[in-house]
Amino acid sequence: MAMFKALGVDKTVCSTAVIANLIEYEFDKDNFKVIQTFERGAMILVEIKIDKGTVWNDNFIKDIELPKECVVTSILRDDKAIYPRGNTRIVENDNILMLTNNEGLLELKKQIRNGGYRNAKN
Repeated sequence: MAMFKALGVDKTVCSTAVIANLIEYEFDKDNFKVIQTFERGAMILVEIKIDKGTVWNDNFIKDIELPKECVVTSILRDDKAIYPRGNTRIVENDNILMLTNNEGLLELKKQIRNGGYRNAKN
């Protein structure tokens, strides 16, 4: 690490962690993909693929109970980036990019599996 600092490099990427995340994603049935981790997991960029069976499908962001340490940064839809607000509806085939931490990631996975609505529409 001292060598990197001497060269002016203050941030490094752990290729082992990146590869492990890619392998883990291949086995993850919840449509989660860790894109990048920062500061050893203090901040995680995650992508969630919305399919027909995903509990967030056809719901507004404001109606979803997100972990406290979680921010929806963008939605990729039809080859366009959407910078969402609370009244943005999540639809099938959206790819949602979120920033969170380790605890938030675990909570997101739990919510996707178990419902995760604040004001559920039935």
